Amino acid sequence: ESKHKPFQYFLSHHKDAAGAFARLLKLELKSNRKVQGDIFLDSDNLTDLDDLLDVVAFKVETVIILITERVFMRPWCLAELAMAHQQGLDLICLYFAGCDKPSDRFIDSLPSQVLDIEGLARFGLIHVHLQEALLRVQQCT
Repeated sequence: ESKHKPFQYFLSHHKDAAGAFARLLKLELKSNRKVQGDIFLDSDNLTDLDDLLDVVAFKVETVIILITERVFMRPWCLAELAMAHQQGLDLICLYFAGCDKPSDRFIDSLPSQVLDIEGLARFGLIHVHLQEALLRVQQCT
């Protein structure tokens, strides 16, 4: 059931590892008759990086996270997940070959694992919010 937000799906991904796949996924989703809303892909829809988290918070129904080897090392990908978690959005996890859920050890040591994580504080996100989001990803099937 649609919640009448502009974007039915938001594709969260590490551009170097999954940018081309995200583009293909967007095209496939748009061609599916069951997909009624738009699909947010940063290279198509993002005009101002500072607006990104507001888009996730208020304009998206479901976040699809493309889980590649280093996606959880990217501050913006973590921020997108944290905002989705805080807003109670639906989450779909797509695992690339050889990739898995974040480990408890990684989550516990997150502040020392991810460069520039402190920069997310200006959006009200501290490492605890990011850790909570990653714990939710652990439950994602």
